[in-house]
Amino acid sequence: MPHPRICGHRGHCVDAPENTLAAFRAARQLGGTDCEIDTVLTADGEIVVLHDLLLDRTTTGRGAVFSHTAAQVATLDAGSWFDSAFAAERVPTLDRALTLAEEL
Repeated sequence: MPHPRICGHRGHCVDAPENTLAAFRAARQLGGTDCEIDTVLTADGEIVVLHDLLLDRTTTGRGAVFSHTAAQVATLDAGSWFDSAFAAERVPTLDRALTLAEEL
């Protein structure tokens, strides 16, 4: 019989800001084997891990993701909306999220 897989929704978004590297690490620390993530394209064609098409809800940015470059999105705070302890969290690229997955 196959072993059950434990999947974190947007990482472990109960204890860390959704779709951030912190959320993926938290899911793994709790025994998670998978993470469901969301992705959006930036103006310059980079894939970033973010649920919304707009930056407003989970970052310090404003407007549509597709109207910002990856470099611009990378400067945004993606954690303080959740808790000030996560103020250093950034919106990860898909490449960075996949690299972290290999490391964990």
